[in-house]
Amino acid sequence: MATVVPKFAGNSNEHPGCAFLCSYELLTDIFQYVLPPDPTTLRADARRLGQKTLLNLALTCKAFVEPALNILWFHLESPLQIFHLLPNARMVNGAHVFHGSIPPGSPFRTYAARVRSIDFACSGSTMNLKASSHLYLSLLQELEGQSIFPSLKSATLTYQTNTTDDFLPLPLILCPSVEAISLHGPGLRNSLFTHYCLPMIAQKLPSLRRFTMDSTGEVTGDAALLPVRMLPKLEMLNIVLPRATGTITPNMLYETIAVLPALKSLTLDLHFPNDEVTDALFQKTSAELNLSHKFQSVHLVTRRRGGHLCGCLPRFLLEKATQLTIALPTSLRTASQDYFAPLAKALEVTTAIHTLNVTGAGLVIQHSDVLLPILKTLPLLHTLNIDVNIATLFPPTPLSTFITGAFNRPEATSLKTLSLYSPRCALDIYSGITLDTLIAIAKEATGLEHLSVGLKPLFAQQRMNGKSLASWLALLQTAGTSRSTLRTLTIFDGSDVRGPLTVQEADDLAQALDLMFPLLREIRPYEGTGVVDEYWRDRWSRIERLRRMYQAARLHGWSVGVP
Repeated sequence: MATVVPKFAGNSNEHPGCAFLCSYELLTDIFQYVLPPDPTTLRADARRLGQKTLLNLALTCKAFVEPALNILWFHLESPLQIFHLLPNARMVNGAHVFHGSIPPGSPFRTYAARVRSIDFACSGSTMNLKASSHLYLSLLQELEGQSIFPSLKSATLTYQTNTTDDFLPLPLILCPSVEAISLHGPGLRNSLFTHYCLPMIAQKLPSLRRFTMDSTGEVTGDAALLPVRMLPKLEMLNIVLPRATGTITPNMLYETIAVLPALKSLTLDLHFPNDEVTDALFQKTSAELNLSHKFQSVHLVTRRRGGHLCGCLPRFLLEKATQLTIALPTSLRTASQDYFAPLAKALEVTTAIHTLNVTGAGLVIQHSDVLLPILKTLPLLHTLNIDVNIATLFPPTPLSTFITGAFNRPEATSLKTLSLYSPRCALDIYSGITLDTLIAIAKEATGLEHLSVGLKPLFAQQRMNGKSLASWLALLQTAGTSRSTLRTLTIFDGSDVRGPLTVQEADDLAQALDLMFPLLREIRPYEGTGVVDEYWRDRWSRIERLRRMYQAARLHGWSVGVP
């Protein structure tokens, strides 16, 4: 029997799917679901998976090549990804150099035109070891004022040293299309930055919408603020200069904010001597200064000692604050429960704070209850991030009262996100979450949806309140269904990966986690710890697979055993 070929409109042998394959715009829109135009919004593992998937799509068929590559070139994690396309490019003493002209149709110009965002890591990074100052100077000379990235929207530059050559990449990203620039690192203390680079940014990019200055170096603060006033379309301003020097005045700070008509979002970590300001301007309300309409979000940072709110935070901003960071200058080993009472009292003028961060790398809070007065002052708080160690060995259960108090705030919004123990903090036998603490969270943390924890070493193998893991599991099995609303659990495991859990321990722990958090969608590792592959590969990936198996069995009424 002869094959019957269906007839279609136009070419009788053309399948309707050809119209789909010929639509570059449609394919681009679809592929953006694989990897968004700004992949920095994704977790590192999701970003790598998206990039790998796009590469596979580009190899699938000819029609997919350009749309897939276009999205892959949207964001560059390093300029080296495109510098190797320069004509006559070669390595000299471990650094990229090139010579000659760059033809209009060259691969370098073709792919550079697709770049939407780029991250320059300057001195002290791998990039600086492989991109010579000669390369930047040659590019600037060759381009003759033209933009190297004509479609660029955002750029991040990080300066780790005070070297003048570090600022050579900056002119390459100053094109009219740029809407966002982030400048980071102690190298911003270089006077070249405040007296040349900042004025040049303000002059070349008057349409800039988002701007960040973030440095722990002694940046000249007054010189850094003045060019910002020349950016009338600025919508987001992040000033994180905790060690700024110079003659910053309260009026200078107010005028910088007031003259930016489009400003909607502000992050401020800028301080005055002794963290005190006596100027009456800082006591005025936002209504008195006609700033009531100005902000959608305000993130403030307090660094004052003694449990007081930093006097560097003006009332007209404090009233509008939506996020507060308490940067602890020292550990709180002997602080009383009312240590933060003065700070909590000062926060009574604001009701809009929804996110509270407690930071201090390597510092310790001996008693977690010390934070409760602050939580009870913030009725709209839904996110709490504690990035310091809370001692959990003495007394035996210091977090139980804190968990109960944090989730028992009458007439207050329930916490949705809670982070305890950042992996940046060194976990030891005196700190870290234990299984009994997780059980308390499952029982008391009504409404909690996202939990991030650092686990005490051997947290599942030690005896907790005299009970073994198997004993805890037996109690959970007879306790009935948990009312926990937790959706995601992010963990950092400080245990010695050379002593992995036994098959039975992993199985018991997986069952316990399913019983504690019946609505849990995912357990995932912290990013950027350096040992994720070890503790996740050797321990927690197996536990997560088992937990999902027990969850599926529970939902479908199956009976399962240890695989």
